[in-house]
Amino acid sequence: MVLGTHNSYKLAMPTARMDALRAADANSADALHYAHRPLVEQLDAGARQLELDIWYDPRGGLYADGSTDPAMLQPGFKVQHMAEFDNRSNCLTLV
Repeated sequence: MVLGTHNSYKLAMPTARMDALRAADANSADALHYAHRPLVEQLDAGARQLELDIWYDPRGGLYADGSTDPAMLQPGFKVQHMAEFDNRSNCLTLV
């Protein structure tokens, strides 16, 4: 048996965004209300399968809304769950 995590990079959504989602759709809020430890910690804890959702951003900045990290302004591959909505990640870019 291999231990793995789904949306392995995912951090909790900002409180204000989660509150707004919960007011509109409590079931969706419940489904999205989770976070994972950093990837290295997951591997150290025994995980051997990680899932990353990769979004291509050839010019940079395409998925930067809601992020304060300058890496999101650079071209490359971004790791996030749902662009501009559930985009907090403990692994913002794939290099």
